[in-house]
Amino acid sequence: MRLTSVVVRNYRVHRETRVDFAPGITLIHGPNESGKSTLVEAVHRALFLRSRGGGRVVDEMASAWGGVPEVELTCCFGDQKCSVRKSFRGARGQTTLALAGEVALTGDAADERLAQRLHVAAPIGGGGAPKLLAERWAHLWVWQGHSCENPAGEVADQREALLQRLQSQGGGAVMQSAFDGQIVAELRRRHGEIFTETAGRYKVGSEVARAQAAATEAAAAAEAAARTLADLEDACNRYALAIKTHDERQKGLGEAEAELTDAEGRLRQAEEVEQRLATGRRRRDELRPEREGLQKVARELDEARNARDDLAKKMAGMTAAVEAERASWEALRAEADAAEQAWREARASFEKAGRLRNALADHLAALQAAKELARLKTEHKSIEDKRRTLKEQREGLATIPAVSDDNVKALRKLEKALDSAQATLAALGAQIELIKSSLPVSVGRVALTAGKVHTITDDAELTVGDHTRLRIRPGSSAGLAEARQAVDKARAALTARLGQLAVSTLDEAVSANERRRALALGIEALGTQLAELGEDSIDQRVRTAAAAAVETARKANFAAAADGINLPPELDEARADRDRADSELSKVTKAEKQAAKAFEIARAARDRQAESLAAAGKAVADLKENRQRQEARISALVEAHGSDADREKQARDLEDEVSRLNREIAADELDLAGRQPELLRQDIERLRKVIDSAEGAMAAALQEQAAARERLRLGGTTDPHAELAAAKARRDQAQARFAEFQAQAHALQHLVRLADETRRAMAVRFTQPLADAVQGYLECIFGRGATIRITWNPTSGEFDELEVVRDPAGLGTFEFKALSGGTREQVGVAMRLAMAQVLAADHDGCLPVVLDDAFANSDPDRIAALQRMLYLAARNGLQIIVLTCTPRDYHGLGATEVELRPPAAAPGTPDPALAG
Repeated sequence: MRLTSVVVRNYRVHRETRVDFAPGITLIHGPNESGKSTLVEAVHRALFLRSRGGGRVVDEMASAWGGVPEVELTCCFGDQKCSVRKSFRGARGQTTLALAGEVALTGDAADERLAQRLHVAAPIGGGGAPKLLAERWAHLWVWQGHSCENPAGEVADQREALLQRLQSQGGGAVMQSAFDGQIVAELRRRHGEIFTETAGRYKVGSEVARAQAAATEAAAAAEAAARTLADLEDACNRYALAIKTHDERQKGLGEAEAELTDAEGRLRQAEEVEQRLATGRRRRDELRPEREGLQKVARELDEARNARDDLAKKMAGMTAAVEAERASWEALRAEADAAEQAWREARASFEKAGRLRNALADHLAALQAAKELARLKTEHKSIEDKRRTLKEQREGLATIPAVSDDNVKALRKLEKALDSAQATLAALGAQIELIKSSLPVSVGRVALTAGKVHTITDDAELTVGDHTRLRIRPGSSAGLAEARQAVDKARAALTARLGQLAVSTLDEAVSANERRRALALGIEALGTQLAELGEDSIDQRVRTAAAAAVETARKANFAAAADGINLPPELDEARADRDRADSELSKVTKAEKQAAKAFEIARAARDRQAESLAAAGKAVADLKENRQRQEARISALVEAHGSDADREKQARDLEDEVSRLNREIAADELDLAGRQPELLRQDIERLRKVIDSAEGAMAAALQEQAAARERLRLGGTTDPHAELAAAKARRDQAQARFAEFQAQAHALQHLVRLADETRRAMAVRFTQPLADAVQGYLECIFGRGATIRITWNPTSGEFDELEVVRDPAGLGTFEFKALSGGTREQVGVAMRLAMAQVLAADHDGCLPVVLDDAFANSDPDRIAALQRMLYLAARNGLQIIVLTCTPRDYHGLGATEVELRPPAAAPGTPDPALAG
């Protein structure tokens, strides 16, 4: 079965879309929401969904365009062509089926016949439609987002067909017989009566389980009897040991108590020495701050006296330096005052020269502005003259007929056509020539002249003299009539065109065209001249120049009147006066700058000297203030701590006290070291723990004696040795019976294991044709030797597990579910292609495999290998349909490409936000 084409109308995002499928590989690509998944969904629904019915499946087909969802699908079953059309409109849905060589069918009959031809169960409909549609051909139709699922679990819809094909391709020889099956079933039944299904343990209630429980119970009873005998023997031993322990601990307790009393007495003596030593050290520490305070006061007094003397010496030197700085500042101040006076005089000369120069410059600008105004007025008059001429030429151009070069060419073409038509007419008409006549001869209104030929193209009267009239007919030829019509048509066209141009002849039109061209050239030349003269801005420039002339004259006259300056009336004289003023201004400017610089230098020297004088004065004041602070500091220290003699006596007394304390502390430290108080404390702690432990052990020994006496009293009424012997006999008998049942159970378990191993071997041979088909595809991806291991359960008739084997590449064997997402995609497609290849024999040698963005987790290198696999599938006779958003990944596939574009929004509705 091979798909040929599909037309989808009013189906979700599709208003009307047609796609033709290639026999080998078709690549359908486009951006998201362009309708790729929707298109192949429509194909799937056309194949398997009953057209009459409603529910969610049909509701989801609704289109924003409105209308009834329709799908027209064409395909081939071998050489038999098939056309199916389905419209999904609920209970009024309709199916039309046309199979070559068969009667066309409609309605349910068409749906049923199509299902038969596809070798599937009845067409899908009703409430369970979504689930059933997802399962129908799920091994061939990889819906978007399902490429990582195990395809062995998606073949349920076609499992029986696949098993039959595998059996016919080599698996029939390994199918077990009915009798073999009965034996295996009986073994399994008996195995199930004894063992649990999951853990393989003995089933509760079975004979072997009861024997095991009896053996376990007898063994426990024997162990209990042995423990009872051991407990009695242990109680005797414990009683004797408790008496011995109590006596030993009582003796050790007395020795420890005597040793503790001695250690406590020696510790009290050591603690007295420690207390005396602590008192001496504390008194010595109390004297340390007094000694340090006296030493600090002595250091501070020495520092203050030395600082006071140093400051007195510095003040004497700084006072002389201040006087020298003051004299220098007085001299520099006089120099700065003289330099300032010279600068002010130079500044006054500079300002006067500047005003003169500015007044002359303004006067010169006024004269130049007046001259520019006169020039612009002359230029304005010339522009006005040219404007008048341009107006006259434009008015003259308006009186001439508007005949262009193209019009002249058209008229000449029409006149030429008229001449040609007239020549043709003349060639077809009759000719008459007057040789000689004594009477006047005329044709119509044209008088004939001897020797001149006249052509007659229409009926005409020939008049000879006053009494002879002849009618001449040139003929009724169809060509002549057409020639006359052509002449009339050409003449009418020429006349109409001349009338449109308001001229009567071609010559008049040529003359008008030449006069218009001459005037147009003149108008263009005047326009260029006016543009060069600045026609658009001349009025503004005249107004601007007039305003500038008035303003500059006003400024010049005002400056001249303020300083009493005489302004020359001529431009050249004004320019010369201005230049002389510029030269004088340059001189006084230089002099002013020199004076200003000299003033700045003198003022800077004066200011620097003033700063130096102020700094020297401040330094003297600071020295005086510091000396006063040192004097105050000395007085405060003496007042607070006494004279030098008092402090020296106090220091000697403190030193004597400290020496005495040091001697006493050294003697106590030596005495304390010999007594070792820390070791005494450790001994006391240890001995107290020994006493506590001995007392506890004695109490425990008394308890142990009481418990042993009670145990011996209770257990001394029976013979524990006889009871142990009887329990051992019962244990041995129960264990022998359990061993017998256990041997039988293990034999049955071994037979079932052999049956399972045989079944697995049969399953491998049964699935070998499918594994062989997969291997060719896997080698395209993983290299030579890569294959697949499929576990088939003959009992359930299902494929249980899928494993990928890559031992030749040193990569081992992995379960399908343990592979990465990209590898599951690749292995899953290889498995689907192999199943399609096996099943194709039931479908006229071909089946379509649809891959909807099936390689989302595969990198570009793996996609290149996948292309080899898909190309191999096409060569093996399968039809491959790939849907993708990234067509560049499949340029090497050699597929027929179909591009889908996102649809425009339906009128009055938002853009359909649908998948695909």
